[in-house]
Amino acid sequence: MVYSMKVYIANPPFFNKFNRQVRWSAKTSGALHPPIYIAYAAANLKKNGFDVKLVDAIAEEMDIDSFVKDVVKFKPELVILETSTPSIMNDSKIAAKIKKSIKGVKVVFGGPHASALPVRTLKESVADGVCIREYDITVVEVAKAVSKKKGFKEIKGVAFRLGKDVIVNEPRELIEDLASLPRPMLDQLPVGKYKDTLLSEPFMFFITTRGCPYKCIYCNWPKTMFGNKARYRDPIDVVDEVEEVIKKYDLKTYKFFDDTFTIKRDHVKAICRELIKRGINTPWICNARADKLDEEMLRLMKESGCYLMKVGVESGNQEILDWTKKGTTLDVMRKFFKLTRKVGIQTFASFMIGYPQESDESIKQTIDFAKELGPDMAQFVILQPLPGTPLWDELEKSGMIPKEIDWSKYITNEGYVDLVFEHPLYSRDELREISSKMWKEYYLRPKYIMRRLVRSFTSIDEIKRNIYGVKKVFRYNKKKLED
Repeated sequence: MVYSMKVYIANPPFFNKFNRQVRWSAKTSGALHPPIYIAYAAANLKKNGFDVKLVDAIAEEMDIDSFVKDVVKFKPELVILETSTPSIMNDSKIAAKIKKSIKGVKVVFGGPHASALPVRTLKESVADGVCIREYDITVVEVAKAVSKKKGFKEIKGVAFRLGKDVIVNEPRELIEDLASLPRPMLDQLPVGKYKDTLLSEPFMFFITTRGCPYKCIYCNWPKTMFGNKARYRDPIDVVDEVEEVIKKYDLKTYKFFDDTFTIKRDHVKAICRELIKRGINTPWICNARADKLDEEMLRLMKESGCYLMKVGVESGNQEILDWTKKGTTLDVMRKFFKLTRKVGIQTFASFMIGYPQESDESIKQTIDFAKELGPDMAQFVILQPLPGTPLWDELEKSGMIPKEIDWSKYITNEGYVDLVFEHPLYSRDELREISSKMWKEYYLRPKYIMRRLVRSFTSIDEIKRNIYGVKKVFRYNKKKLED
């Protein structure tokens, strides 16, 4: 069936370099990622007969006024906006402007923040509804309801306003058959404008799985969007898509953007073997876990084009790792980094500080562990509880999260994050200072500098990554957070 109704779906404007569709939405110094999940939703709307306009307003460098003008010009009956915790106040402002500019238009939110707090989101905005969790099918049913001038009462996975009340419908089942979804709508995205220090442009993200079976208490995507059950795409279909998009956009690199690409060894091996079989030698990176790899698998990944893996180490203190339900050990991490060096795959490791039980000793253990592991790149960030995560629930239950929260504290114009919970030992400024020192202590070691200088001679991209490291080391001293 073909519908005459127009649907405008967007990654709405915010900071010029801001990534919503990642596990920790953030303003960056240069990275700008394709909003791949709304591209999936847009494609499913089009498949079901709707006239769809997909806009990445951040990549197009649109401000709020120009964005609203573009929405008005398209004359949609339904507008779907991706949200995140740092941007939710901004997103609510945009929704209000759209509803004021187009009589009778329906505005619906998606994304992890609105999904985690649907009632609060609707009470704090003028949005007509919220799509909770995975929304590819939900947005189609919402669009059909709007086209028929019906309400949202019968739609699973939706919260909506009914007078002064907010109604939360029963949850929608996760999509088991990922092959039932069309490939993401890329032709309306400015593919050449996306940036990432770890990737050469143009690049694109590909999804091979949805859901993550691990229970890390700080990660919001499994809890708020795609669940803790991993669902897999057919490896042949994955490689078909990779091959097609590489040719169409002349990709220089790409990323398997799954929460954890390396969940299932047989699935990863099948994808790698198919890439090798077809002679697709475009370099790629992925998100991984340290405990799901062996040398055979790493060598196969390397042969198929993998040159870097991003892995969350988080802490050098085993008790903290256990508390976060990371499900791994320091010794497993050691083995992983030893193997990746042996095979020749670079690593980007993420560390966090600021856990409730953090101490000077555990912080020292973390920076010492980082130096022992020796990843090619590392980041040292401050723990931040996101709505919908077990971490948020734990801190809220213990009284460490205030009842009234200014969501803008999750990000500032300089890209810094304020502390939205009361840490028992450190102030927000002390944690920022500790984080800054950790960056410097890791990157300014003579041994590390020499290794990176030697690697710089291998490619322009390596020079770019070294520049990234230098910027990160010194960015924290540029400005202090305003109270």
